[in-house]
Amino acid sequence: MKKIKLTTAEINAAKVAALAEKTLMLANKLMLKANQDLLEAQKALESKKILVARMEDATVKAKLEQEAALEKKSQAEYEIRAAQASGDLIRKDVEGALIAKNIAVQEAAAAKNLAAEQARLKAQQLAEERRMAAEERRMAAEAKKAADAARKVAAQEVAAAKKLAAEEAKQKAQQLAEEKRAAAQVKKIALAQEKAIAIERNAARKAALVAKKAEIHAKNLASEPVWPFSGG
Repeated sequence: MKKIKLTTAEINAAKVAALAEKTLMLANKLMLKANQDLLEAQKALESKKILVARMEDATVKAKLEQEAALEKKSQAEYEIRAAQASGDLIRKDVEGALIAKNIAVQEAAAAKNLAAEQARLKAQQLAEERRMAAEERRMAAEAKKAADAARKVAAQEVAAAKKLAAEEAKQKAQQLAEEKRAAAQVKKIALAQEKAIAIERNAARKAALVAKKAEIHAKNLASEPVWPFSGG
């Protein structure tokens, strides 16, 4: 079987098509990575939501402790008023109630400070989570945008490669048609030349034959005796 030799244009078209295929594969890998990053971001966001829920529970607990401390304060104030009404006999109890009141006030202040600090931390945490979520969405959008751009470039390159291959195939077909037409014309000219040569040879043979006959006839005439013409 005769080996078909590819033209330079066909080789270039094959190289362009291979490059376009590689670019498309890279775009698909980038898109897969972007989807994986998006899933990880969603998982991280769910974890942060769980943490926020825990902090909210802690805030509620601190509020309950604050309310309990306020109740203790109210109870202590009631005991103080009762001790003051009882007079000197219960002065020592009053002093104990004052101590309890101070402790309750301190506990209430500590609970209030704890609740305020937890609220501040919760606000900071929520702000940080919003910022991180926005950053993750931005990164995911950029990754998706990059993947879309890569797919678009790959599709354009594939289309360009197909168009180039089609154009080169068209040019090759036109070239083959032209070569066939030229070959047919050359063949036609060669046949005409062969026919002219054959005619020329045939004419030369006929001319030689006529010349030969004329020569023989001349010899025959020369060999015949010449008779004098008789007068009157």
